[in-house]
Amino acid sequence: MTILFHRPTPWSSKINCSTKIYSKLFAEKGHNVIYLQSNVNLYHLITRRGYYKVWKEGSYKSDGVWVTCAFSLIPYLDKFGKYSKLFIKLSYFLCIPSIRKSVLAAGYGNPQVIWTTIPGSTILKDIFPKSTLIFHCIDSYSAYRGLQIIGLELQDYKKADHVFVIGESLKIHIKSLGIPENKITNLGQGVDIRLYRGEIDCPTDLVDVKSPIAIWVGVVEKIDMKFLACLEDSMSRRGGSVVIIGPDKRKLMEKYRSSQNVFFLGPKTFSEVPKYLQNSDIGVMLYSRSNQEIYAGQHPLKLYEYAAAGLPIISTWHDEYDTLKPPILLIDNEKDIEAAVDNALVNPTVWREKVLTFASENSWLKCLSRAEIVITNKIKNKR
Repeated sequence: MTILFHRPTPWSSKINCSTKIYSKLFAEKGHNVIYLQSNVNLYHLITRRGYYKVWKEGSYKSDGVWVTCAFSLIPYLDKFGKYSKLFIKLSYFLCIPSIRKSVLAAGYGNPQVIWTTIPGSTILKDIFPKSTLIFHCIDSYSAYRGLQIIGLELQDYKKADHVFVIGESLKIHIKSLGIPENKITNLGQGVDIRLYRGEIDCPTDLVDVKSPIAIWVGVVEKIDMKFLACLEDSMSRRGGSVVIIGPDKRKLMEKYRSSQNVFFLGPKTFSEVPKYLQNSDIGVMLYSRSNQEIYAGQHPLKLYEYAAAGLPIISTWHDEYDTLKPPILLIDNEKDIEAAVDNALVNPTVWREKVLTFASENSWLKCLSRAEIVITNKIKNKR
């Protein structure tokens, strides 16, 4: 079948989001896959910022996936109250070339399935009316965009043939909006275990970093800086180090540039990450507590990547843990970090067994299987 995926994350970025992962997995199985990135608008072109670079890349094929985007005369605007739906509709319909033309340029014909993640983007169903429409809820959108986004979400969930979520907490949220449970499937999150098998050489920029190593992989601005300071002290007392991998948009790591045991190594591609994890000793998920709403419904991929690498995991609380019950060392405050580090380093074999079992039970292939079953049944029922 032909599947159209839609998400803002640029295909060429080092962020390997779940939608990009599903795109590649469906392509591996022989399906025709199109990845539609966010529309570029006049502001991007004039300032040469935002999605301008994505637009300049043009359309191309990568990993068996047709990657494209369109230029819109109207920007995506979701904070204009009752006019938001109109602005968003126009942003999808007033594109040059049209979204339809950009998608059909792949040579696969009309998509049988639309899989989208952006509030308001189910308007794609009006462009391809015969497609099966899947909305994949990947975040607590109102925490980022404001409560007005819930109206758009509700429209999407009602319009969709089915709703996928990344975790139980988001499923509970969608059910609270009046969407029936039989219309929602929790795909969960996963990891490509294949990337963590076999011997992996130590990356050159990690060779001289003193062990034991506690590592963070992800957006740097999400780190709780007080927790990080405590972790730095704890690892320093053991002659070890803290390694930070990920984009640092706000230059939060500037104070650590001259640190003797905190190393900011910048962003790495998803294929490089396993090398760093398998040459570390602890995986850390020390999320900032400054805005807890941001993490409502969050289900971080790093949990599974750390587990696949066999690392003990030190983490702050996520709502998803209520039902997921992951094998982690949970911390609530700065004082908890010292004991958690002790536990991780004293019992590495015990934690390795626990996390590897957890990772094997939560592979991307299992998530893919859940999605395929739903999509296949939806297509059959339409015939």
